[in-house]
Amino acid sequence: MMVKSAEIADSLTAKNVKGKTKVAKFALIPMPVADSRRKRVRTSNNKYRVFEEEIRAMGCPITGATNDLNIHHLEGRSFKDNKQLIGPFLIIPLYQPGGKKNLHQQGENSVHDYTHSSFESTYGCINTLTLKLLKIYLIQNGGGPWNREQWRAIVDYLE
Repeated sequence: MMVKSAEIADSLTAKNVKGKTKVAKFALIPMPVADSRRKRVRTSNNKYRVFEEEIRAMGCPITGATNDLNIHHLEGRSFKDNKQLIGPFLIIPLYQPGGKKNLHQQGENSVHDYTHSSFESTYGCINTLTLKLLKIYLIQNGGGPWNREQWRAIVDYLE
């Protein structure tokens, strides 16, 4: 049911005690409607996604698989160390088909095991694997999407 503006105006009027009609102190003013399709420029996120795809293309450092990979973030994407954003760079692609060699999801050899003890005893420290992968990326590409301070923070965190 569509309500007409006259009906709204009538509903805002009230009669006081002496019988006079009084208009409410607020009035309906047409307000500009915000465009729900906000245009965001996400150059930094695009940069991180490109980096993620390049790391994914390198394959799983444990199994060597180049397909059925899941990106594991050591910390969250917004993780900062020494006030440097390094979360997007602390990633490692892990083989994820399900079954015995399921390295990413929950399981006895999963990287998400609370203690990481079974993962580390089988495959090595996840920080060491990530640092090796990032150094290989650095050599292959002649640099990375991080600045010098971020690279120092990454190395300090992973060592």
